[in-house]
Amino acid sequence: MSRPMIEYIKKNNNQTNLIGVEIGVYTGLNAKDILSVLSIKKMFLIDSYATYVEKGLITKVEYKKEFYETAKKNLNDFKDKIEFIVKKSIDAINDIPADVDFIYIDGSHKYFDVKKDIEYYYDKIKVNGIIGGHDINSPFILLAVILFAIKKGMIRNLFIKKPDWWIVKKRK
Repeated sequence: MSRPMIEYIKKNNNQTNLIGVEIGVYTGLNAKDILSVLSIKKMFLIDSYATYVEKGLITKVEYKKEFYETAKKNLNDFKDKIEFIVKKSIDAINDIPADVDFIYIDGSHKYFDVKKDIEYYYDKIKVNGIIGGHDINSPFILLAVILFAIKKGMIRNLFIKKPDWWIVKKRK
């Protein structure tokens, strides 16, 4: 069974040739599910494939090439529909076209990172498109999502079905 946001799109969106974005690809298993369940024309897969290891006051970044290689292998059947963008999500914003159908956020779980992802990528969603993600059980993600929905006057457009959340973008 797919994640709740993807099931929602499947049930409530009869469009074909969807354009989607996933932030936080890891080994590609969620992307594989999305590509298997929805009628996808193009899917942008954003992940820096870096982990941040705290050592005292110094943060060390380690590139996790094995996760990237595993994702490519897991998604090989869909290689004509996907585009990997190996960057931090904040650095990839200009690589994403306007008017995408959905964005699924499952990258960093830090409050300010989630807040930035939602704020920056929301404008990439077309009207009636969906922005959402995973791990709503995290208090940091929950806070970022609710504050954003309130700020945009979209609290009625916010859906939560654990472990996912999503907002349907409506006309202003």
